[in-house]
Amino acid sequence: MRAERMSRGGIGLREHFVKSILWFAVGVAAGFVAAHQFNQTNQGREFFSSIDAKARAFGQAIAEGYHERDAELRADGHVPSAPTATR
Repeated sequence: MRAERMSRGGIGLREHFVKSILWFAVGVAAGFVAAHQFNQTNQGREFFSSIDAKARAFGQAIAEGYHERDAELRADGHVPSAPTATR
């Protein structure tokens, strides 16, 4: 294998990348298992319910702000027209 494709530990860059992805996937899976176990408790359900409520409120605020700004731009005539197809 060519020297520029080798990392310091003697492992090729591709192998290092694959190992990194594997460890990332293992961490995600472990996080899901831990969250599932925590959600089985009353405290866990309350925690995840509060997180869900905050995330929904945040998403709603983003959507409302977007729609308000869109209405302002349309009222001022600043919204560009849809591009036309040329043949």
